[in-house]
Amino acid sequence: MAKELDIFDLASPEGEKIIEKMVKEELPLILEKREKYGFYSTEVITNKSKDL
Repeated sequence: MAKELDIFDLASPEGEKIIEKMVKEELPLILEKREKYGFYSTEVITNKSKDL
């Protein structure tokens, strides 16, 4: 699992590289899941019966 970042990490030169990597690699996967499953989370919802 990725380490948690704070806003100051992202404001650094390394943070710019992290953001570029996220946009290039992770954002397309998140958007693909959102389109396929119809929600914004990166986690798959496994128990929908509570909402019924």
